[in-house]
Amino acid sequence: MGRSDRRTPSEWNLDTWADDIVRLCDALDIEHPYVLGASFGGMVAMRYLARHPHHPAKVVLLCTSARVDVDQQVVVARARGLDEESLDAAERFWRTPTAETGAAYLPKSDKFYVVSAATPPGRAVQNYEIMFHFLPEKASMGLLPGLDAVTCPVLVMGGALDPISPAKGHRAIASVIGETATLDVLDGASHIVWADHPDCIPRLEHLKSARRRAARRRRRDSVLGWRMKPERSGSPAAS
Repeated sequence: MGRSDRRTPSEWNLDTWADDIVRLCDALDIEHPYVLGASFGGMVAMRYLARHPHHPAKVVLLCTSARVDVDQQVVVARARGLDEESLDAAERFWRTPTAETGAAYLPKSDKFYVVSAATPPGRAVQNYEIMFHFLPEKASMGLLPGLDAVTCPVLVMGGALDPISPAKGHRAIASVIGETATLDVLDGASHIVWADHPDCIPRLEHLKSARRRAARRRRRDSVLGWRMKPERSGSPAAS
């Protein structure tokens, strides 16, 4: 859960992490950023969208959830046909996330994150102290309120076989955001969609085209606004 300074436990919450995006952009003089949040990062991105709906230019919510739905997680995991020992360990951890249930589940968890034989990327730094601190907030979170105020384009992408953040939740997120949302559920992919579906990466290229379209619209609106300014009283055109 990150390579940066840990700060204090009182700041280990979604509101702080969401506002950190704005603080980072302010520090770097970035206006209207492109924000991609994957898994836990997607939860942060949703809270950011709800708190700062007009701040981003474009957002990608990748393999993430607006709320915890353990029953749906179990349904998807069992449909994958995984072994009973791993399924039981996963369900116990999902329902009661403790150090004890985590010790039984986490060593077996890779199979829940990918469908292919590919090994999940290992670059991420896991900070279990922060993770277990956040889990109570995660268990009760509901991140859909406020997403209906979002006006920027949002790509919601996930795997159809993802038991960590099931596709049912992806559809709910896109539905609340409405017409600015694009939903892309990838068949045959689990939680780490880029491992199971490498072709999903080029799909993100439309971020660039969206930026160019937005720039063209701003230039067009600026020109039209200048041309359509009302003439001042007493000017030759008004006489």
